Amino acid sequence: MLCSQCKAELKDKAEVCHVCGHSKPNMEDVDLIINSLIEEDIMGSSEDIEVDGGDLGKKNSFRKVKRLNTGDRWIQGIRYMIFVSIILFILSLFTNWFTISGTTVDYGFVNNSYTQKYFQETENESYIEFSGYDLFNYSGSAMNEHKMIKKSDGVLSTSILSAIHMYIMLAMAVLLASSLAACCVAFLYKAFTGMAIIRNLAIVNLVVIGLNYIFLNVTFLSAIAIRAKSVIDQQKDFGTLHMTFNGISHDQYFYTYKVGENSGFYGTIIALGIWLTLSIVLYEMKNSEKVRAIENGEVDEVL
Repeated sequence: MLCSQCKAELKDKAEVCHVCGHSKPNMEDVDLIINSLIEEDIMGSSEDIEVDGGDLGKKNSFRKVKRLNTGDRWIQGIRYMIFVSIILFILSLFTNWFTISGTTVDYGFVNNSYTQKYFQETENESYIEFSGYDLFNYSGSAMNEHKMIKKSDGVLSTSILSAIHMYIMLAMAVLLASSLAACCVAFLYKAFTGMAIIRNLAIVNLVVIGLNYIFLNVTFLSAIAIRAKSVIDQQKDFGTLHMTFNGISHDQYFYTYKVGENSGFYGTIIALGIWLTLSIVLYEMKNSEKVRAIENGEVDEVL
């Protein structure tokens, strides 16, 4: 070690220079001074030391670029996850969502010419399976049949609830179209661009799926259950039939109507949930980034 005053070489344990008599500095004090200078330099100001403005500007620019690069990696990672969730959602539209069973199916009251494609039989029961695509296909094929329902006296009447459900099933086409649009936006645009569009399309899809689920499970609303009641009216001399939450009844006769959710339906909800959640996260990140930029004076606040 050299003397800081005369540069003479000092002995290892020497506390004073044998040439000029200058005291050897305490290393702990040196560490404290260095750490203090580093801290003051990072904070950008010091009462005792004048910090070079050019160096401080470079350091601040480096920190800003590093922060932006880290943020961009997060944004791109989330954006790719949204893209993957949308692809999984599109694929899930072609998986089995619902299984309709019960005596309304066993006796063929639901199994009309349009549902033959989805009708299956086992040893114990008959059932019909619908995917999201099948709901749309069924609605497109049987729309006119469901608009007019025959009563027991043979009079045609407009079934408003049945027609509404048919249009809701027809709206399943919106799921595919909106998903493809969201997929293109997520793939083509960078950073926060288009996040509001992607989020809103996910909300639309959630509403369409939710309405289909409610209408299909409530016999009073379900177009398929209402159609089954119309068929029973024509084939059986029961008089007035009643719709219940569990099926169609008249005195001692009861025809069950059961709807079960399949794994494809739950997979669809999970994919849509991921899509919606991540798009909301990015949308909120966009808003917080805008607020930060306004507070730092980087952009002007738009009133």
